[in-house]
Amino acid sequence: MIPAIVPDDEHDRLKELYEYDILDSEPEDDFDEIVKMASGICNAPISLVTLVDSDRQWFKAKVGLEATETDRKSSFCAHAMLDCDLFVIPDTTRDARFYDNPLVTGDPVIRFYVGVPLVLPKGGRIGALCVIDTIPRQLTEQQQEVLRVLGKQVVKLMELRKKNNELKIASNLEREHRIEMQRISDMQSRMMSILAHDMRGPIGALKGLLDMDLPQETFKGMATSQVNVTLNLLDNIVEWGQLEQAGTAGDQQKYRLKELVQEILEGFSVSAALKNILLVNKVEDTIQVTIDQHALRFLLRNLITNAVKFTRVGSISVHAEATSEQLKVSVKDTGIGMEPEMAEHLFEGRRKTSRKGTNNEAGSGLGLSLIKEFIDKNKGSIVAESEQGKGTTVAFTLHLS
Repeated sequence: MIPAIVPDDEHDRLKELYEYDILDSEPEDDFDEIVKMASGICNAPISLVTLVDSDRQWFKAKVGLEATETDRKSSFCAHAMLDCDLFVIPDTTRDARFYDNPLVTGDPVIRFYVGVPLVLPKGGRIGALCVIDTIPRQLTEQQQEVLRVLGKQVVKLMELRKKNNELKIASNLEREHRIEMQRISDMQSRMMSILAHDMRGPIGALKGLLDMDLPQETFKGMATSQVNVTLNLLDNIVEWGQLEQAGTAGDQQKYRLKELVQEILEGFSVSAALKNILLVNKVEDTIQVTIDQHALRFLLRNLITNAVKFTRVGSISVHAEATSEQLKVSVKDTGIGMEPEMAEHLFEGRRKTSRKGTNNEAGSGLGLSLIKEFIDKNKGSIVAESEQGKGTTVAFTLHLS
Protein backbone atom coordinates (compact mmCIF):
# COMPACT_ATOMS: atom_id res chain seq x y z
CA MET A 1 0.00 0.00 0.00
CA ILE A 2 1.29 3.41 -0.97
CA PRO A 3 -0.33 6.26 1.02
CA ALA A 4 -1.06 9.56 -0.67
CA ILE A 5 1.62 12.19 -0.32
CA VAL A 6 1.04 15.03 2.12
CA PRO A 7 0.71 18.22 0.06
CA ASP A 8 3.09 21.14 0.60
CA ASP A 9 0.20 23.37 1.64
CA GLU A 10 -1.07 20.89 4.25
CA HIS A 11 -1.15 23.46 7.05
CA ASP A 12 -3.13 25.97 4.99
CA ARG A 13 -5.36 23.22 3.61
CA LEU A 14 -6.35 22.05 7.07
CA LYS A 15 -6.82 25.60 8.31
CA GLU A 16 -9.24 26.26 5.46
CA LEU A 17 -11.09 23.01 6.12
CA TYR A 18 -11.49 23.80 9.81
CA GLU A 19 -12.91 27.23 8.97
CA TYR A 20 -15.99 25.46 7.63
CA ASP A 21 -16.65 23.83 11.01
CA ILE A 22 -18.08 20.76 9.31
CA LEU A 23 -16.01 17.86 10.61
CA ASP A 24 -18.02 15.55 12.90
CA SER A 25 -21.21 17.48 12.20
CA GLU A 26 -24.61 15.79 12.09
CA PRO A 27 -25.93 14.33 8.80
CA GLU A 28 -27.63 16.86 6.54
CA ASP A 29 -30.22 16.09 3.89
CA ASP A 30 -28.61 18.21 1.17
CA PHE A 31 -25.35 16.25 1.33
CA ASP A 32 -27.13 12.92 1.75
CA GLU A 33 -29.14 13.55 -1.41
CA ILE A 34 -25.96 14.11 -3.41
CA VAL A 35 -24.43 10.73 -2.50
CA LYS A 36 -27.75 9.02 -3.21
CA MET A 37 -27.84 10.69 -6.62
CA ALA A 38 -24.20 9.80 -7.36
CA SER A 39 -24.78 6.19 -6.32
CA GLY A 40 -27.91 5.92 -8.46
CA ILE A 41 -26.55 7.58 -11.59
CA CYS A 42 -23.26 5.67 -11.46
CA ASN A 43 -25.02 2.43 -10.50
CA ALA A 44 -22.56 1.98 -7.65
CA PRO A 45 -23.40 0.52 -4.21
CA ILE A 46 -21.23 3.02 -2.31
CA SER A 47 -20.92 6.79 -2.55
CA LEU A 48 -19.23 9.15 -0.09
CA VAL A 49 -18.58 12.82 0.57
CA THR A 50 -15.15 12.48 2.17
CA LEU A 51 -13.23 15.17 4.04
CA VAL A 52 -9.55 14.48 4.66
CA ASP A 53 -8.36 15.51 8.12
CA SER A 54 -4.77 15.44 9.43
CA ASP A 55 -4.80 11.71 10.21
CA ARG A 56 -8.19 10.43 9.08
CA GLN A 57 -10.83 10.66 6.39
CA TRP A 58 -14.32 11.49 7.67
CA PHE A 59 -17.54 10.97 5.74
CA LYS A 60 -19.92 13.92 5.74
CA ALA A 61 -22.43 11.90 3.73
CA LYS A 62 -22.48 8.21 2.85
CA VAL A 63 -24.55 5.51 1.26
CA GLY A 64 -23.71 1.81 1.31
CA LEU A 65 -21.15 2.08 4.12
CA GLU A 66 -21.54 1.82 7.90
CA ALA A 67 -18.23 3.39 8.93
CA THR A 68 -18.09 7.13 9.60
CA GLU A 69 -14.32 7.44 9.13
CA THR A 70 -11.12 5.52 8.39
CA ASP A 71 -7.43 6.32 8.80
CA ARG A 72 -5.81 8.64 6.26
CA LYS A 73 -3.07 6.20 5.26
CA SER A 74 -5.57 3.84 3.64
CA SER A 75 -7.62 6.67 2.12
CA PHE A 76 -8.39 6.60 -1.61
CA CYS A 77 -9.86 10.10 -1.36
CA ALA A 78 -6.54 11.45 -0.04
CA HIS A 79 -5.17 10.52 -3.48
CA ALA A 80 -8.23 11.82 -5.33
CA MET A 81 -8.17 15.28 -3.74
CA LEU A 82 -4.69 15.88 -5.20
CA ASP A 83 -5.84 15.17 -8.77
CA CYS A 84 -6.87 17.87 -11.20
CA ASP A 85 -9.88 15.95 -12.48
CA LEU A 86 -11.41 12.55 -11.84
CA PHE A 87 -9.21 10.05 -10.03
CA VAL A 88 -10.15 6.65 -11.48
CA ILE A 89 -9.01 3.18 -10.37
CA PRO A 90 -10.76 0.64 -12.67
CA ASP A 91 -9.38 -2.40 -10.80
CA THR A 92 -7.71 -1.94 -7.42
CA THR A 93 -6.18 -5.43 -7.46
CA ARG A 94 -4.07 -4.41 -10.48
CA ASP A 95 -2.88 -1.09 -9.03
CA ALA A 96 0.41 -1.14 -7.10
CA ARG A 97 -0.78 1.65 -4.82
CA PHE A 98 -3.90 -0.18 -3.64
CA TYR A 99 -3.81 -3.95 -4.19
CA ASP A 100 -2.80 -4.59 -0.55
CA ASN A 101 -4.84 -1.74 0.95
CA PRO A 102 -6.93 -2.98 3.92
CA LEU A 103 -10.03 -1.47 2.29
CA VAL A 104 -9.33 -3.72 -0.70
CA THR A 105 -8.30 -6.89 1.09
CA GLY A 106 -11.07 -6.44 3.68
CA ASP A 107 -14.37 -4.61 4.01
CA PRO A 108 -15.75 -2.90 2.03
CA VAL A 109 -13.73 -4.88 -0.57
CA ILE A 110 -13.11 -1.98 -2.95
CA ARG A 111 -12.50 -3.06 -6.54
CA PHE A 112 -13.50 0.08 -8.41
CA TYR A 113 -13.04 3.69 -7.29
CA VAL A 114 -13.60 7.08 -8.87
CA GLY A 115 -13.38 10.38 -7.01
CA VAL A 116 -13.72 14.02 -7.95
CA PRO A 117 -11.66 16.43 -5.82
CA LEU A 118 -13.44 18.95 -3.61
CA VAL A 119 -11.63 22.24 -4.14
CA LEU A 120 -12.67 25.27 -2.10
CA PRO A 121 -12.81 28.78 -3.62
CA LYS A 122 -9.47 29.71 -2.01
CA GLY A 123 -7.85 26.63 -3.56
CA GLY A 124 -7.83 24.30 -0.59
CA ARG A 125 -8.23 20.64 -1.55
CA ILE A 126 -10.17 19.14 1.33
CA GLY A 127 -11.47 15.75 0.12
CA ALA A 128 -13.49 14.10 -2.60
CA LEU A 129 -16.92 12.97 -3.75
CA CYS A 130 -16.52 9.35 -4.72
CA VAL A 131 -18.37 6.26 -5.92
CA ILE A 132 -17.16 2.75 -5.12
CA ASP A 133 -18.01 -0.70 -6.42
CA THR A 134 -17.05 -4.21 -5.40
CA ILE A 135 -16.31 -5.26 -8.98
CA PRO A 136 -13.84 -3.82 -11.51
CA ARG A 137 -15.54 -1.48 -14.00
CA GLN A 138 -15.62 1.91 -15.74
CA LEU A 139 -17.96 4.91 -15.86
CA THR A 140 -19.50 6.29 -19.00
CA GLU A 141 -18.61 9.81 -20.12
CA GLN A 142 -22.06 10.96 -19.06
CA GLN A 143 -21.66 9.46 -15.58
CA GLN A 144 -18.25 11.08 -15.21
CA GLU A 145 -19.66 14.49 -16.17
CA VAL A 146 -22.52 14.16 -13.69
CA LEU A 147 -20.02 13.26 -10.97
CA ARG A 148 -18.02 16.42 -11.74
CA VAL A 149 -21.17 18.53 -11.47
CA LEU A 150 -22.16 16.89 -8.19
CA GLY A 151 -18.66 17.52 -6.81
CA LYS A 152 -19.04 21.23 -7.54
CA GLN A 153 -22.44 21.11 -5.89
CA VAL A 154 -20.88 19.70 -2.70
CA VAL A 155 -18.50 22.66 -2.56
CA LYS A 156 -21.37 25.11 -3.12
CA LEU A 157 -23.32 23.47 -0.31
CA MET A 158 -20.33 23.81 1.98
CA GLU A 159 -20.04 27.49 1.08
CA LEU A 160 -23.74 28.04 1.72
CA ARG A 161 -23.52 26.16 5.01
CA LYS A 162 -20.55 28.27 6.12
CA LYS A 163 -22.31 31.54 5.26
CA ASN A 164 -25.48 30.42 7.06
CA ASN A 165 -23.46 29.59 10.17
CA GLU A 166 -21.73 32.97 10.01
CA LEU A 167 -25.09 34.70 9.70
CA LYS A 168 -26.42 32.75 12.69
CA ILE A 169 -23.39 33.71 14.76
CA ALA A 170 -23.72 37.36 13.72
CA SER A 171 -27.43 37.27 14.49
CA ASN A 172 -26.80 35.73 17.91
CA LEU A 173 -24.14 38.33 18.69
CA GLU A 174 -26.49 41.10 17.62
CA ARG A 175 -29.26 39.66 19.77
CA GLU A 176 -26.91 39.31 22.74
CA HIS A 177 -25.80 42.90 22.21
CA ARG A 178 -29.40 44.11 22.15
CA ILE A 179 -30.17 42.15 25.31
CA GLU A 180 -27.10 43.57 27.06
CA MET A 181 -27.93 47.12 25.98
CA GLN A 182 -31.48 46.65 27.21
CA ARG A 183 -30.16 45.30 30.51
CA ILE A 184 -27.94 48.35 30.92
CA SER A 185 -30.80 50.68 29.98
CA ASP A 186 -33.09 48.96 32.47
CA MET A 187 -30.41 49.18 35.13
CA GLN A 188 -29.92 52.89 34.48
CA SER A 189 -33.67 53.47 34.75
CA ARG A 190 -33.76 51.40 37.92
CA MET A 191 -30.84 53.39 39.33
CA MET A 192 -32.73 56.62 38.78
CA SER A 193 -35.81 55.14 40.45
CA ILE A 194 -33.77 53.94 43.42
CA LEU A 195 -32.08 57.32 43.76
CA ALA A 196 -35.41 59.13 43.64
CA HIS A 197 -36.91 56.75 46.19
CA ASP A 198 -34.02 56.61 48.65
CA MET A 199 -33.29 60.34 48.51
CA ARG A 200 -36.84 61.28 49.49
CA GLY A 201 -36.25 60.48 53.19
CA PRO A 202 -32.98 62.42 53.69
CA ILE A 203 -34.23 65.44 51.76
CA GLY A 204 -37.47 65.38 53.74
CA ALA A 205 -35.47 65.31 56.96
CA LEU A 206 -33.42 68.32 55.88
CA LYS A 207 -36.62 70.15 55.01
CA GLY A 208 -37.97 69.29 58.46
CA LEU A 209 -34.88 70.80 60.09
CA LEU A 210 -35.54 74.07 58.30
CA ASP A 211 -39.00 74.17 59.86
CA MET A 212 -37.66 73.68 63.39
CA ASP A 213 -36.65 76.50 65.71
CA LEU A 214 -33.25 75.21 66.77
CA PRO A 215 -30.12 76.89 68.15
CA GLN A 216 -27.64 77.58 65.35
CA GLU A 217 -25.01 75.12 66.58
CA THR A 218 -27.61 72.38 67.05
CA PHE A 219 -29.05 73.02 63.60
CA LYS A 220 -25.58 73.06 62.03
CA GLY A 221 -24.62 69.78 63.67
CA MET A 222 -27.83 68.01 62.73
CA ALA A 223 -27.77 69.39 59.17
CA THR A 224 -24.13 68.39 58.68
CA SER A 225 -24.88 64.90 60.00
CA GLN A 226 -27.83 64.54 57.65
CA VAL A 227 -25.83 65.79 54.64
CA ASN A 228 -23.10 63.23 55.40
CA VAL A 229 -25.72 60.51 55.65
CA THR A 230 -27.14 61.62 52.29
CA LEU A 231 -23.72 61.60 50.61
CA ASN A 232 -22.99 58.16 52.03
CA LEU A 233 -26.35 56.98 50.75
CA LEU A 234 -25.53 58.28 47.26
CA ASP A 235 -22.13 56.55 47.31
CA ASN A 236 -23.71 53.26 48.36
CA ILE A 237 -26.40 53.39 45.68
CA VAL A 238 -23.95 54.31 42.91
CA GLU A 239 -21.56 51.54 43.98
CA TRP A 240 -24.41 49.03 44.09
CA GLY A 241 -25.50 50.13 40.61
CA GLN A 242 -21.98 49.64 39.26
CA LEU A 243 -21.86 46.15 40.72
CA GLU A 244 -25.23 45.32 39.21
CA GLN A 245 -24.28 46.67 35.80
CA ALA A 246 -21.00 44.75 35.79
CA GLY A 247 -22.82 41.59 36.81
CA THR A 248 -20.46 40.94 39.70
CA ALA A 249 -21.18 39.99 43.26
CA GLY A 250 -20.90 42.55 46.02
CA ASP A 251 -18.52 42.61 48.96
CA GLN A 252 -18.37 39.09 50.40
CA GLN A 253 -16.26 39.86 53.50
CA LYS A 254 -17.71 38.85 56.85
CA TYR A 255 -19.02 41.74 58.95
CA ARG A 256 -21.04 42.33 62.11
CA LEU A 257 -24.68 42.83 61.28
CA LYS A 258 -25.31 44.98 64.36
CA GLU A 259 -22.79 47.59 63.17
CA LEU A 260 -24.38 47.78 59.74
CA VAL A 261 -27.87 48.14 61.23
CA GLN A 262 -26.65 50.88 63.58
CA GLU A 263 -25.14 52.79 60.67
CA ILE A 264 -28.44 52.58 58.79
CA LEU A 265 -30.51 53.64 61.81
CA GLU A 266 -28.29 56.68 62.35
CA GLY A 267 -29.24 57.80 58.87
CA PHE A 268 -32.84 58.08 60.08
CA SER A 269 -32.08 59.89 63.32
CA VAL A 270 -33.35 63.26 62.11
CA SER A 271 -36.51 62.01 60.38
CA ALA A 272 -37.31 59.84 63.42
CA ALA A 273 -36.68 62.70 65.86
CA LEU A 274 -39.06 64.93 63.93
CA LYS A 275 -41.84 62.41 64.71
CA ASN A 276 -40.68 61.47 68.23
CA ILE A 277 -39.82 57.94 67.12
CA LEU A 278 -37.27 55.89 69.06
CA LEU A 279 -34.96 53.81 66.85
CA VAL A 280 -33.80 50.59 68.52
CA ASN A 281 -31.10 48.17 67.34
CA LYS A 282 -32.00 44.72 68.74
CA VAL A 283 -29.45 42.77 66.70
CA GLU A 284 -27.09 40.57 68.74
CA ASP A 285 -23.38 41.43 68.68
CA THR A 286 -22.48 37.85 67.78
CA ILE A 287 -24.23 37.75 64.39
CA GLN A 288 -21.76 37.96 61.50
CA VAL A 289 -22.77 37.61 57.83
CA THR A 290 -21.32 37.82 54.31
CA ILE A 291 -24.46 38.98 52.50
CA ASP A 292 -23.82 41.83 50.06
CA GLN A 293 -23.85 44.95 52.26
CA HIS A 294 -25.22 47.18 49.50
CA ALA A 295 -28.24 44.96 48.96
CA LEU A 296 -28.85 44.60 52.71
CA ARG A 297 -28.56 48.37 53.23
CA PHE A 298 -31.04 48.90 50.44
CA LEU A 299 -33.55 46.46 51.91
CA LEU A 300 -33.32 47.87 55.44
CA ARG A 301 -33.41 51.50 54.33
CA ASN A 302 -36.60 50.89 52.39
CA LEU A 303 -38.27 49.00 55.23
CA ILE A 304 -37.24 51.58 57.82
CA THR A 305 -38.34 54.39 55.50
CA ASN A 306 -41.80 52.83 55.36
CA ALA A 307 -41.83 52.30 59.12
CA VAL A 308 -40.99 55.98 59.78
CA LYS A 309 -43.53 57.05 57.21
CA PHE A 310 -46.41 55.19 58.87
CA THR A 311 -45.49 55.80 62.53
CA ARG A 312 -46.72 58.93 64.30
CA VAL A 313 -44.93 58.35 67.56
CA GLY A 314 -43.44 55.32 69.28
CA SER A 315 -40.59 53.08 68.21
CA ILE A 316 -39.02 51.20 65.33
CA SER A 317 -36.79 48.24 66.11
CA VAL A 318 -34.63 45.94 64.02
CA HIS A 319 -34.21 42.29 65.04
CA ALA A 320 -32.19 39.43 63.53
CA GLU A 321 -31.79 35.69 63.84
CA ALA A 322 -29.06 33.73 62.08
CA THR A 323 -28.28 30.08 61.48
CA SER A 324 -25.48 28.56 59.43
CA GLU A 325 -27.73 28.64 56.36
CA GLN A 326 -29.95 31.70 56.55
CA LEU A 327 -30.50 35.13 58.06
CA LYS A 328 -33.88 36.44 59.20
CA VAL A 329 -34.25 40.18 59.75
CA SER A 330 -37.37 41.87 61.12
CA VAL A 331 -38.35 45.54 61.19
CA LYS A 332 -41.06 46.26 63.77
CA ASP A 333 -42.91 49.53 64.24
CA THR A 334 -45.69 50.87 66.48
CA GLY A 335 -47.28 52.73 63.62
CA ILE A 336 -50.79 52.94 62.20
CA GLY A 337 -50.66 49.43 60.75
CA MET A 338 -52.86 48.14 57.95
CA GLU A 339 -55.62 45.68 57.27
CA PRO A 340 -54.50 42.03 57.55
CA GLU A 341 -55.53 41.35 53.94
CA MET A 342 -53.36 44.20 52.69
CA ALA A 343 -50.42 42.95 54.76
CA GLU A 344 -50.86 39.43 53.40
CA HIS A 345 -50.61 40.59 49.79
CA LEU A 346 -48.25 43.52 50.35
CA PHE A 347 -45.40 42.14 48.22
CA GLU A 348 -47.42 40.27 45.60
CA GLY A 349 -47.83 43.23 43.28
CA ARG A 350 -51.55 42.59 42.76
CA ARG A 351 -52.70 45.99 43.91
CA LYS A 352 -51.53 49.53 44.45
CA THR A 353 -49.89 49.71 47.88
CA SER A 354 -48.72 53.35 47.91
CA ARG A 355 -50.30 55.40 50.73
CA LYS A 356 -49.78 58.77 52.35
CA GLY A 357 -47.74 58.74 55.55
CA THR A 358 -48.80 60.04 58.97
CA ASN A 359 -47.39 63.47 58.10
CA ASN A 360 -48.87 63.27 54.61
CA GLU A 361 -45.56 61.99 53.19
CA ALA A 362 -45.87 61.02 49.53
CA GLY A 363 -45.15 57.49 48.34
CA SER A 364 -44.66 55.83 44.96
CA GLY A 365 -44.96 52.17 45.91
CA LEU A 366 -41.59 51.63 44.21
CA GLY A 367 -39.85 50.53 47.40
CA LEU A 368 -42.03 47.46 47.85
CA SER A 369 -41.48 46.24 44.28
CA LEU A 370 -37.72 46.74 44.54
CA ILE A 371 -37.62 44.94 47.88
CA LYS A 372 -39.49 41.97 46.40
CA GLU A 373 -37.14 41.93 43.42
CA PHE A 374 -34.10 41.81 45.69
CA ILE A 375 -35.59 39.05 47.80
CA ASP A 376 -36.52 36.95 44.77
CA LYS A 377 -33.08 37.42 43.23
CA ASN A 378 -31.51 36.05 46.41
CA LYS A 379 -34.06 33.20 46.59
CA GLY A 380 -35.33 34.46 49.92
CA SER A 381 -38.75 35.24 51.32
CA ILE A 382 -40.54 38.21 52.86
CA VAL A 383 -43.76 38.50 54.87
CA ALA A 384 -45.65 41.28 56.63
CA GLU A 385 -47.86 41.04 59.71
CA SER A 386 -49.91 44.03 60.79
CA GLU A 387 -52.73 45.18 63.01
CA GLN A 388 -54.44 48.49 62.46
CA GLY A 389 -53.61 51.00 65.18
CA LYS A 390 -50.86 48.81 66.69
CA GLY A 391 -48.13 48.52 64.09
CA THR A 392 -46.47 46.35 61.48
CA THR A 393 -43.70 43.77 61.41
CA VAL A 394 -41.93 42.96 58.13
CA ALA A 395 -39.53 40.02 58.15
CA PHE A 396 -37.30 38.84 55.32
CA THR A 397 -35.11 35.76 55.08
CA LEU A 398 -31.95 35.47 52.96
CA HIS A 399 -29.60 32.55 52.38
CA LEU A 400 -26.12 33.04 53.82
CA SER A 401 -23.01 32.60 51.67
